[in-house]
Amino acid sequence: MLMKNLVLLAIIATAISLNCDQSQKHFSPEEKAAINSAINWLQLMDEGLFRQSWQIASQSFKEDVTEKRWAIGMEYMRAPYGGVVSRRVISTGPGGPDYKQIVALFQTTFEDQNTVNEFVTLQLVDSVWQVSTYYLDR
Repeated sequence: MLMKNLVLLAIIATAISLNCDQSQKHFSPEEKAAINSAINWLQLMDEGLFRQSWQIASQSFKEDVTEKRWAIGMEYMRAPYGGVVSRRVISTGPGGPDYKQIVALFQTTFEDQNTVNEFVTLQLVDSVWQVSTYYLDR
């Protein structure tokens, strides 16, 4: 299931990146709400609070990876990057056919690495945007 989600996310990410220069785009209220949820979630990641990021993620996220595996994996993956220097949203796009998902593309610069892309897929669950997938493109 995780591999299937990563492949789907890669396809969506490619489509979004082809239309990447949307930095001046006016985001809809729904997109802004999703972006704000993504930013709040990413701040937990930035602070190394990986277990907390898992806890507030969507049920489908939790079905793909256990809390312990997520925390260990993110510690291994994110630690070399250091702190966040800057992050900006580049674009958003629909994350699924039902329009209850949004993929947000962020351009993030870390202390110890070059600028990378972060893809965060959010799904609307009971009027709350929750992270359902996360992909860091080195």
